[in-house]
Amino acid sequence: HQRPTALLARASRIRYANVTSSTHQHQHSTCFCTSPLFSLRTTTSQRWTATPTQARSYTQHNTTLTESEEGDVLLPTPFGKPLTIKLVRHGQSKANTAEVSPHAVGDANIGLSDLGKRQAAVAGQLVGADFLTNSLVFCSPYRRTRETLEEMLNAVGMVGDLRRQVSFYEDPRLREVELGYREIEPQSERRRTHGWFYYRFEGGESPADCYDRTSNFLESMMRQLERKNAQMPKKSWDKILVISHGLTIRCFVTRFLHLSVSDFNSMCNPNNADVITIRHKSLTDALPENEQEVAAFETKRWAVHGLKLRPPSPLY
Repeated sequence: HQRPTALLARASRIRYANVTSSTHQHQHSTCFCTSPLFSLRTTTSQRWTATPTQARSYTQHNTTLTESEEGDVLLPTPFGKPLTIKLVRHGQSKANTAEVSPHAVGDANIGLSDLGKRQAAVAGQLVGADFLTNSLVFCSPYRRTRETLEEMLNAVGMVGDLRRQVSFYEDPRLREVELGYREIEPQSERRRTHGWFYYRFEGGESPADCYDRTSNFLESMMRQLERKNAQMPKKSWDKILVISHGLTIRCFVTRFLHLSVSDFNSMCNPNNADVITIRHKSLTDALPENEQEVAAFETKRWAVHGLKLRPPSPLY
């Protein structure tokens, strides 16, 4: 009987054709499988086969796990309820106003400007107290994202004991793309040559690196959502809030829907305190026609709203 981590490492090398876990005989064992095309979790008491064109659902602990036909990211829909994810970029920071330089004080230490705090408060009101109370909240550890969450909670009156109701998790994988320790402008020509998505800043990361850690975060997020529903079966956890950074949010959307690099290049960076919503299509389709928004991207299962697009560019 192998450990789940060993199964995960082994499963990531499988091409998902007529695969049967060696631990199917154990009724309560679980197999985690990941690849660029799939994020699949099923009890090992089941025999399963997955190909890029199949769609399957499995149920465990009252949680339905569904794989889309396009292979976009798979997440639990608790008790059959469709999932909603809200992604919030931090409010205006003191680096955005050029009051401080990330190279001088460290990118992680930059806080919000006064305007940024007001923007975060507006975002909190848009998201609403109900969503904040009844969602899993994940936040980048950077000062400006933590301050954004603080202002959002204050704006809806969630202070003192009420704040303890928030299921909050700080996750370093949601940090901003690391731009390194050298000036960005002299690297512009190389960025044009190699592409915005692939170019790795000197001493830093590329958006492709951020995409990889976002993929890893999504797997953890999925498992945490299922754990919450197993621990608190009377409360349906069907909402997730992520407070992060512009580029990281774009990587999240790209990974979640399995969009192309060209799609990533077409995304505008979210404005400060923008709220991007990923909804299950059943939620969007159920809205009155006059309340339905045009989705920036959609699959048969998911729709993304609040994200602005631009024509593709080799730099962005």
